[in-house]
Amino acid sequence: MTGSFGCDTAALNKTRMERRNTTTMMFDEVALKHGGMLATNGHSLYKSRDVIMDCLDHILDRTPTSHYPITIADVGTADGSTSVALLNEIIERIQSHTGKSRQIMIHYTDQPTNDFNRMLNVINDQAGLNLGPDVFCSAVGRTMFEQCLPDASTDLIFSAIAAFNLSKSPCQLQDGLNPTEANSQEIDAYNSQAASDWKTFLIMRGRELRPGGYMVVLNIGTTKQGEVTVNIKGGMNTMSHVLRNLLEDDLISKEEFLNCNVKAAYYRTEEDFALPFKDNDKDIEETGLELVSTRSFVSKLDHPSFDVSNKDDATKKMYAERIVAGIKPWLFGDIYNGLSCKRSQQERESLVEIYFSRLWDFAYKNDDQTPQLGLIEVVARKRV
Repeated sequence: MTGSFGCDTAALNKTRMERRNTTTMMFDEVALKHGGMLATNGHSLYKSRDVIMDCLDHILDRTPTSHYPITIADVGTADGSTSVALLNEIIERIQSHTGKSRQIMIHYTDQPTNDFNRMLNVINDQAGLNLGPDVFCSAVGRTMFEQCLPDASTDLIFSAIAAFNLSKSPCQLQDGLNPTEANSQEIDAYNSQAASDWKTFLIMRGRELRPGGYMVVLNIGTTKQGEVTVNIKGGMNTMSHVLRNLLEDDLISKEEFLNCNVKAAYYRTEEDFALPFKDNDKDIEETGLELVSTRSFVSKLDHPSFDVSNKDDATKKMYAERIVAGIKPWLFGDIYNGLSCKRSQQERESLVEIYFSRLWDFAYKNDDQTPQLGLIEVVARKRV
């Protein structure tokens, strides 16, 4: 899939350029329209905007001519909504630096089961990507634990809130969606899997980068101040509690309850992400990948209903809708896949909708939590 994905490029770009300064609310509308990851992650990627643009400037300074395309990869792109605005800035920066004839290649990579049709709808939306005759795109259906692009082919790689997910569940959890502090064996298993997967991720990206190329990864984690991600009041405990209610009401079986596990490590620290570099891991060193920096911070999500202290009924409903919209894109599949295959597709989907309806009810009654993401930023560079 290249160029304008079969659209009228000239007409599409005219509309996009006219709406270049798209507002946050417009992007939220696009996110909710497509069920997008903007509803989950907000504009958190923009917290890494300055460092990504600095990396791009270093790349452009090293490649001042237009002899070969600048190649960029958005790894774990999901629906592409979180990176649209930043990629438009990147396109503009490259073209202003080396001319509009400089070709740009953008690779969107995600697992084969990703809804790439949804992604194409997002980037071809009026608030989508500024495609032109010298801007090309591809969709790559491979997991981030595989090599997605050829050796030494990519100048800039970024990944926004994806690489905290695990390649597999290391064990079956005994009490809900994620490991609990009360079960040290579960925590140890998840930590071990997370460390192994992070190393694999680094090796794959190190192979893909050109010498002098940069990688910026933004991950869910625990900040130095101990702050973590909270999607709804009570966080993961609330989401597990609502699932347990389905079990108590005999809507799902014990086996199904145990199978609804989230394959993600939420609480890794800066030190955890930096460890493969600081330990001089030989496999990482062989790729030429070197750590530039790490930092941790909290990103508060935005929505008009979050700022209202004493909400009326309409605002409570708006708040609950927004909270569920931020959880459903990533949790729907974990619950659906945990339900018995003996159930029909319609029955499984109906049960998942019951779950999110109850989550909506909880959010409506507990409307004083502003969702936040605990984030870890990792910047690395490939040796020249």
